[in-house]
Amino acid sequence: MKKTILKMIAVAGIVTGSVFTSNAQIAIGLTGGMGLPMGDMSNKDKGSLGSGFGGGLTGRYFLNDNMAVGVNISYFSFTVNDVPSGVTASYNNMPITAAFDYYFMDEGFKPYAGLEAGFINASYKTSANSTDINFSKGGLLVAPVVGFAYGINDNIDLMLNAKYMYGMTSGKQDVTVSGTSLSVDTYDATFLNFNLGVSYKLGN
Repeated sequence: MKKTILKMIAVAGIVTGSVFTSNAQIAIGLTGGMGLPMGDMSNKDKGSLGSGFGGGLTGRYFLNDNMAVGVNISYFSFTVNDVPSGVTASYNNMPITAAFDYYFMDEGFKPYAGLEAGFINASYKTSANSTDINFSKGGLLVAPVVGFAYGINDNIDLMLNAKYMYGMTSGKQDVTVSGTSLSVDTYDATFLNFNLGVSYKLGN
């Protein structure tokens, strides 16, 4: 799964770069960040998840000095607390979103607000006594964003933002364990996400 995600990120980067390198209104970026579980993700009766860490790739097209649209693809892996001895467990999220950003200033320190919407895939894996249980659930994602960019020069911005990620992934999910079919409850992928990154404007 992780190899597939890394390949997807690499392909997205190659496509973005090859299509838009000649346009000065395009910016690409890399981010790294953490996620703090919220809602049912933080409920000890529904999983007891710890902090998550990950990163992603961003692409933006600037409509003007204040507005930009674009896409994000990222991946976060969360720790699972209170796992019994001899059992391993992991919970991962992969959001893919379209984005709109509005910058309140156009040079130097540039605070902004925005909204992202798209798709998120949440996957869970646990292993015990040579038995693996895997399932994934996809759903719509919306995420309001606030942050700022700081322009180091005409082409490079440092980025810091916070997002409230609300992934609609709750519901019943069928899994098979040792030939037995079971139905499990999944919860919404909801977490507060903080990101630090760098953005590079292509062209002059």
